[in-house]
This record gives sequence, C-alpha cells and structure tokens, in this order.
Amino acid sequence: YSIFQSNMNPMTLEAYQMKAEWVEEEATYNMADAMTPWDAAGGNGDLDREMVAVGSSVFSDEQAWYAFSVTEAVQQWVADPMGNYGVMIKGTENVSVQYNIASSEFESACRRPALFIIFSGASPLALVQ
Repeated sequence: YSIFQSNMNPMTLEAYQMKAEWVEEEATYNMADAMTPWDAAGGNGDLDREMVAVGSSVFSDEQAWYAFSVTEAVQQWVADPMGNYGVMIKGTENVSVQYNIASSEFESACRRPALFIIFSGASPLALVQ
C-alpha cells in the first residue's frame, strides 16, 4: 500500500527473492543484522538476493494498493521452507519520485503488506505432506 507519493511521476518497482538471512529489527542499508554486513550495500549482492526479479508493479498513486506476483518464489518456499528469506522491493528506474510503502508495523493493520496464496489443482495439503 502506497501511503505517500512525492510527485506525479510513476515508478516501476520489482520484487527480488532474498537469498540471505536478515533480521527485520536490525537490518540497515549496510547490515543484514547487527553483526553481519550485506554482501553489497543495500542487500544488492549476489549472496544477498536473486538478480532476476520475481515480479514487478508500476506505482503511480498514493493511497493505493499495488501487487507483485511472486508465484515462482512461493513455489520454491513450499519445496524448501528453510530457503524463505522474503523479498526485497526495489525501484528500477532513476526517477525523481519517492513512494512510502506501509510496513508490517504500520498503524493501520488493514494497510500492512500481505501475501495471498491462491491454490489451484491438487489440494494444498497434498503439497505439505
């Protein structure tokens, strides 16, 4: 959910599957946690994240929902739950605009990020066994 847009410029954002462990309360631009630096600043190294995006979305308004299809990542997480380090959302263009996105701690719970999984075909319970 985009809670703020600095001007009317749109921006394409991409979701990248993370490859390294990180701690939400400790991660910074330079550190994955209080003791571990990223392979490259911003979690942009080969050891930090996949280099090919798993989904993208064009942001163009504030106070609006945006979605990323991350089906490929979720399928990998089902096959290997220990490999789930989340996703990074990153702008792809050098555009003069800022979008603020509601976080998991955002005051209004209904605006926080969510992962919706829609199953088709076999029962999802068959996949877990």
